[in-house]
Amino acid sequence: MTNTANSSDMTSTKSVYLERLARFAATQDLSQDKRSYVRDFSIACTALAAVFVALRFLARYRQRARLGADDWLALMAFILLGGNLAINLVMVGQGLGLHAGVLTLEERQTLDKTMVAAEILYVTAVNVYKLSLLFLYIRIFPIHSNAERHLWDHHQIQDPSGKRTAPSSRKKPLKSYRTITQAWNLDPTKPRDQAIANSFIKKFDRTVFQRMLVEWLVESNISFREP
Repeated sequence: MTNTANSSDMTSTKSVYLERLARFAATQDLSQDKRSYVRDFSIACTALAAVFVALRFLARYRQRARLGADDWLALMAFILLGGNLAINLVMVGQGLGLHAGVLTLEERQTLDKTMVAAEILYVTAVNVYKLSLLFLYIRIFPIHSNAERHLWDHHQIQDPSGKRTAPSSRKKPLKSYRTITQAWNLDPTKPRDQAIANSFIKKFDRTVFQRMLVEWLVESNISFREP
C-alpha cells in the first residue's frame, strides 16, 4: 500500500511538472539553436587562455627566471579549463544551447547531472586562477621589503641579558640592515626628520601588531564561539 501510494504521488508530481514545462515551452521559439555558438565560444576562450599561458612560460624561459607558485597554479587552472571545455562539448551534444521545450524529460535530467559536474570543475578552476593571481601579487609586491627590514631593525628590543634581538615574530635575526634614519639619511635631532620617521613607525607598528595578534591566535588554537 505504501509503495503504491508513493508511486502515485511521484506520477502526479511528474505530470504536474510536465504540464508546467509544456506551458513554458509554448512561450519559446523552439527553432532557435545556440549549440554552435556555445561550442565555438568555449573553444575560442580555451584557445585564448592557452596562448596566454604559453606566452607566460615562454617569457620565464627567455628571462631565465625561476618558475613560481603563480606559474604552476596558472598551468593547473588551464588544465582544469581544458576539462571544463570537454564537459561543455559533452553538454552541447546533450542539448545545451537548445530551449528546454525541445528536450525530453530524460534528456533534461541527463543534462542537469552533467551540469553539476561542470559547475564543480568550473568553480575549482576559477579559484585556482584566483590563487595564481594572489601569488603573482606576492611576487610583484613582496611582503618583506627592504623598507620593512629597516623598520624591523629600528624596532629591535632588549632581552634580559642586555643583547639586542629582533621581535619574536621574526624568525631570522637582522645583522646587516640599517635603521630608518640611516636608510633615508634622516637626522633624529631635527623635528622634521623625526616626524618622517615617526610616521613610518606608526604605520609599521599597526601592521606588526595585527600580524603578531593573528600569529598568536593561530598558535594558541583559540576558537571564538558565540555565547
